[in-house]
Amino acid sequence: MDTARRSQESNAVSPRYAVVLQRLVLVVLLLLISGCRTVPATGDIPQFRQGLASVDQRTSQAFADINAFDRQRMIDFAATQTSLDENHFQLILERSDTEKWKRAFGLIDDYAQLLQKLLDPGQRDGVHKELVVLGEQMGKVRNDELPAGVVSGIASLGGLLVQMKAEQDAMKAIRTADPAIRTTFTLMMTAIGDDQKSGIRGASWATWTKLLTSRVLAFHQANNIARRREIAAQFAADLDGRDAQDRALNSIRRSLDLLSQAHSELAAGRTQGAAGLLELVNAEYARWSTTKSDIEKARESAAKAEGAGK
Repeated sequence: MDTARRSQESNAVSPRYAVVLQRLVLVVLLLLISGCRTVPATGDIPQFRQGLASVDQRTSQAFADINAFDRQRMIDFAATQTSLDENHFQLILERSDTEKWKRAFGLIDDYAQLLQKLLDPGQRDGVHKELVVLGEQMGKVRNDELPAGVVSGIASLGGLLVQMKAEQDAMKAIRTADPAIRTTFTLMMTAIGDDQKSGIRGASWATWTKLLTSRVLAFHQANNIARRREIAAQFAADLDGRDAQDRALNSIRRSLDLLSQAHSELAAGRTQGAAGLLELVNAEYARWSTTKSDIEKARESAAKAEGAGK
């Protein structure tokens, strides 16, 4: 009996030791929590905003490239007509389209800027009122002021911001806004084009197709090898230009998806995941730069080929 009691006593944990053990576990947990931050900090938002600005810049440049090509195509077409008509000069993208995209990017950046302030204790006071004002502005944006189909996403985001009338919790704010942000980016991706038959990608591809078709017709009408060689060189340059332009647009689409995912990572408290995704946006920028160079080279090559034939 005494032997059994002594065995139980030796296996029991003393109250004093139990307290020490509890404190040790608490310290380990605190270390783990501090080493794995789950709340975005003020410094996390500028990286998101930089990614947003990068995609905005690339979108404007891609649109400028599309219209520069399209204008040259229309001049070539007009030269074959007996008279000039303004209907010969209908661009793929209206001049206002670039402004619409800039407005969309600007509204998302305005939201991100306020989120950045909400994360900063020194600037937090009154931000909830600014969020409401921004939300009201978003709700008033008209269809013709944003890219095709995007207004519903912005309006949804605006409605959520208006509901944050007394919101001081940055994490709650970003989680509340995340579904509308994702919807907005998805609509922007759709406007760019999910493939070569839809959106701006589809319109651009169709225009290149018309040009390539005209090259084929001219090739069949050519009556000597030198002229056919010239047209074949132009055709090859056009293929390169078409593919490069589509890659540029698709790069913008991928970057919009990465921005959407990065915001969701921040909303989930996974700041490292967000940082990794935003680095991929930078990688897309590098690929876009190469694509832009390809477009310029293709255009120069086509111009030289055409000049040599005159």
